[in-house]
Amino acid sequence: MKRTATIAVWICVSSVAFTAPARPLYVPPSEAPTVDLRDTLWQGIAGPDRNIYFHSNGQLSYARGQAGFGSWRLDGCELYFEFNGKYREFRGRLEGDNIHGESWNIKGLKWQTSLRRVSAPK
Repeated sequence: MKRTATIAVWICVSSVAFTAPARPLYVPPSEAPTVDLRDTLWQGIAGPDRNIYFHSNGQLSYARGQAGFGSWRLDGCELYFEFNGKYREFRGRLEGDNIHGESWNIKGLKWQTSLRRVSAPK
């Protein structure tokens, strides 16, 4: 009887001692952008883009001070914007002081778009 109890205790202790530790819960890396787009001016690096101003109210314009030409939204690092009632659209990623992605228009043309930040938020 003593031997059976000893074996039972040894099994319980060894099962705890030799188990793998629990894995921590997976926490995905932060997708939060490091740059605030509100009230910033961005300049096109290549293609037909010139200056794009992201207003704090979700609108955007080609140049600072002109509101109402389009809208934008940022979901994590994923950026979408459109001009003139979706005549031209863009989808891409915000990476620090750069934006890269693809633009397209209602005529079916597609092109790569890159922008870099010119001014910081007010």
